[in-house]
Amino acid sequence: MTHFRLEQVADGAWAAIADSDLAAGNAGLVDLGGETLVFDTSWTPAAARELAARGPVRWVVNSHWHGDHVRGNQVFEEATIVSTRRTRELIATRDAERLAGLRQELETIEDAVVEAVAEIEPRLPDEVFDEWRSFGRAELVTYGGGHTESDAFLHLPHEGVLFAADLVLVRSHAWMGDGYPDAWPGILERMGELDFDVLVPGHGDVGGRADLEDFRAYLADITAAADEHGAHAPIPERYRDWAFEDGWARNLAFLTGA
Repeated sequence: MTHFRLEQVADGAWAAIADSDLAAGNAGLVDLGGETLVFDTSWTPAAARELAARGPVRWVVNSHWHGDHVRGNQVFEEATIVSTRRTRELIATRDAERLAGLRQELETIEDAVVEAVAEIEPRLPDEVFDEWRSFGRAELVTYGGGHTESDAFLHLPHEGVLFAADLVLVRSHAWMGDGYPDAWPGILERMGELDFDVLVPGHGDVGGRADLEDFRAYLADITAAADEHGAHAPIPERYRDWAFEDGWARNLAFLTGA
């Protein structure tokens, strides 16, 4: 694959780790027995086609409204796309606004990214759920909003696998600017009560339970840093080699209103 690196996380389940700018966000593939579920569709149709080729894809899940997780939706013409009720509304409004702005920014640039963005035709989820939905071996769950106003994750309880999307990142700074920092830690606490040993994040490599705890600590540390030192709080050494290194400053600006 050009845009993803596949890693098997259980029998019939794979993490698709983003490996190019045209993918940006991680995805997941789950064999439901003769048909495939795709968890998140990445940033562009060009990347999403690699996920679709693993089909036949019957179900697609959008974990939240951010473009790097939903803009490949159009590729899955024969699949039913599922999200929370609020996520569907936010794709139709917030992501549509951001996509329009992105296209204006790229008007004077000619490269592969521009071509990939020009190809995007937004497609909304077909079905919605409010709290929990079963796909047999996989269950789709939301505990409300933390990273965004509405976040869903996919749990394979018998295999001990959690596709966490952007609720949990592995050694990557979060984007908190659309989030609810007061609610986010409580969601992670509830996720920690689930049965899993393997964690597939929205960004970063496949991890485990320890990575959920590390990310909980990150949220606690940056919130405390903002309260104590404001927008210019120094980044702790433990986070200096994490991906998206500008995330610390951006998150401080959000938390302090700077």
